[in-house]
Amino acid sequence: MDTPLLHQRFPRLRETLPHIGLSSGPTPVRRLEALPAGGAPVWLKDDGAFGDGGWGGNKVRKLEWILPDAHRRGARTILTVGG
Repeated sequence: MDTPLLHQRFPRLRETLPHIGLSSGPTPVRRLEALPAGGAPVWLKDDGAFGDGGWGGNKVRKLEWILPDAHRRGARTILTVGG
């Protein structure tokens, strides 16, 4: 995976905010073809397809930043919640 944009913009953050890539690419975007003709095209950002390994969505993005620190601390259990 490429270097996260946050690390590109602020390289010193690599030292204190490690990252592990859980996806090999950006979130897929697709056009919704089943909508009635004549209107503006509508595109869908498919967060459910983000991630490599059968998972998807924003939780994967969050875990990319949380897991390295949990590993460093020797955590055996991780609990995350979302809205």
